[in-house]
Amino acid sequence: MATRNPRPKLYASAAERQAAYKARYAVLEVRLDNTTADTITKIAQQLDVPRAELLSQLVKHGLLNRNWGKDGLRSDLRSPTEMQGARVVPRKRAE
Repeated sequence: MATRNPRPKLYASAAERQAAYKARYAVLEVRLDNTTADTITKIAQQLDVPRAELLSQLVKHGLLNRNWGKDGLRSDLRSPTEMQGARVVPRKRAE
């Protein structure tokens, strides 16, 4: 006698399963400099991960580690504390 799987099917068809997967994730088109794209490709090859996965992780890291709504975009992305770090070490006085 064959055993029945007690778990009901989550999706009725493969097309329904694929549509649910696509609805879970957003797809963004990104335009990058060639040097940036080459760097991302090189890192992805070193880590043996797809570029899309690497970009996803980079975006998540950037969003978690900076308040972009407050800081906005500026040429120097260091935090105020990081900018002061160079001045924390006292300068040698000319004698």
